[in-house]
Amino acid sequence: SEKFDRETGDIFALQEEIAEHAARALLGVLSESIRNAIKSTPVRLDAYEFYLKGRTYLSQGTQRALEAAIGMFEIAIEFDRDYTPAYAGLGDALASMYALLGDDQLLVRADAVSRRAVELAPNLAETHTTRGHVLAAQKRYRDAEAELSLALSISIVPLMARWAT
Repeated sequence: SEKFDRETGDIFALQEEIAEHAARALLGVLSESIRNAIKSTPVRLDAYEFYLKGRTYLSQGTQRALEAAIGMFEIAIEFDRDYTPAYAGLGDALASMYALLGDDQLLVRADAVSRRAVELAPNLAETHTTRGHVLAAQKRYRDAEAELSLALSISIVPLMARWAT
């Protein structure tokens, strides 16, 4: 048990510090790969807020909610052009909208956005999950399987390191 009293400021820095303390308590000494996995990058709070709203709408799955999700992710990207989670969310929302409407332009956009997400963060499981989702919508199942397998391998590496200690 540890107390974290801080002045209001960078919430992400505090989140990173708490995650690192918790991981150290659970794992002892952190490996470099685990430290990198929990390390956050600076993000604008307004971009993060719109990203969270987009994820909330995306989870509802209706056409109206997907339209709102697309809008939220696009606003997040306007606030921060390199905010990878917003690109991943937008790719998922566009692919889901394509599944509802069958509009090929949605899939073209989803493809471009999911490529950008992977380009920005090739070591983030979420980007490969989105890319796999888009590739499956394109009926490129082998490529989708490869992306989803990569996402899974990225997401379980920290767990495997924990079990090994």
